[in-house]
Amino acid sequence: MNREFHPYASLWTTVSQWKTDNPKWLNGKWEELDAISADKFVEDGIKTLASAFKFFKEKELVNIYKIA
Repeated sequence: MNREFHPYASLWTTVSQWKTDNPKWLNGKWEELDAISADKFVEDGIKTLASAFKFFKEKELVNIYKIA
């Protein structure tokens, strides 16, 4: 069951973190930007989303794939 749920949870948490952090990255003070953390999030997020996309495509979950 965990294997089937993991892509959904990963997609949800990655998007949630993006929505929280993105305004800070775009509008925050330059001196307060944690570039290492932001870079790590982007690299990890790309891998996470690619894995989720692959899962949804293989399962032919077209509506979820479009949302992702």
